[in-house]
Amino acid sequence: MNNSTLSIQNSKLQVQPFNPLIANMFYKAGFVESWGKGTNNIVDDCLKMELPEPEYRYAFGAVQVSLYKTPQKTPQKTPQKSTKENIVELLSRDTSMTRAELAQELGVSDDAVKQHLANLKKEGKLQRIGGRKEGHWKVLEGGTDD
Repeated sequence: MNNSTLSIQNSKLQVQPFNPLIANMFYKAGFVESWGKGTNNIVDDCLKMELPEPEYRYAFGAVQVSLYKTPQKTPQKTPQKSTKENIVELLSRDTSMTRAELAQELGVSDDAVKQHLANLKKEGKLQRIGGRKEGHWKVLEGGTDD
């Protein structure tokens, strides 16, 4: 073989071990199931996942396999909401939620929620009614995009 691309289109690649003695030892030890199945499985799996076929090159006594990915075909169907939007949505449903509960629900730190709440209050989208223990949140006009 030379330093060229191996063609496997429309046919199954025939694979022979470079060193049959070592390959046989690996087979008997249970490290190899059978000859040549892996190479064809790679091609089949790429095609099933609608990816380009891999490119095989033989160079300097070794086989090099190049796998290619394709860009995402369709954009996300639903845009992701920001943390602030999620906070407003959660507080619209349950005005008694605490900072710790919001942080837990959103998977962010308590400090991050504290900062977002401060910004939402500054923007006029939220108001705290009462104290920390007995109080609740009020979502103000313009706080939701409904």
